[in-house]
Amino acid sequence: MYGGVGGRGCKTSSYPHHIKQIGKVIADRGYYSIEIVQKLYDLGISPIIPPPKDAIIHNKDSTKWHDQIVAYIKNKGSIYAFYSKYGYNIRSKVEAQMSRIKRCIGPSLKTQKLSSQKGKVL
Repeated sequence: MYGGVGGRGCKTSSYPHHIKQIGKVIADRGYYSIEIVQKLYDLGISPIIPPPKDAIIHNKDSTKWHDQIVAYIKNKGSIYAFYSKYGYNIRSKVEAQMSRIKRCIGPSLKTQKLSSQKGKVL
């Protein structure tokens, strides 16, 4: 989550200007929290992150996006309706491409530091 979207005490005005250019954030269920998805939604960014399987509707102002998604999934009867409607399948394509890249250059990148990786790739 770029810009510390999930951090405490973050204010919308403190986000970098380019955050407004982001249309959607696609992530797996492990990154889901009501607070994070609501902050993204409030910034005009569509959070395409599946809610937990046991998610419930809270009917609060602070859970608008969560409630909308949970209601949609329950109404359609399947998480796959969410995947289809919001383009979650793009995530698997990105993951597959990242896997290909890692298989091609992964063994040559022995360091965790970005500055060192740049030197090794060049």
